[in-house]
Amino acid sequence: MKVLAEPTLIALSGQNASFLAGGEYPVPVDSGDDSISIEFKSYGVGLSFKPIVLSNNRINLHVQPEVRSWTFNCSMHRGGACRSRPFNPQGINHGRAC
Repeated sequence: MKVLAEPTLIALSGQNASFLAGGEYPVPVDSGDDSISIEFKSYGVGLSFKPIVLSNNRINLHVQPEVRSWTFNCSMHRGGACRSRPFNPQGINHGRAC
């Protein structure tokens, strides 16, 4: 296993925060008027989360990791981008790290 990043993410209660360790690649797209435009698709490992501060020093943390990869064999999304998005809500006590 290779560590790509160790970011410190901060969000207010009820606000979303996200991080992407990766980048973007250009994909040519037919604009429909006999011209080609470029869309940028992201790839890499991402993390989105939304903390909600509850009573009794508890935090409800909605975590959504995502893996986006480029492949010529994937037809699920235009541009050959495949993604995996497991959903994992968590409840933790205030002051504890995940």
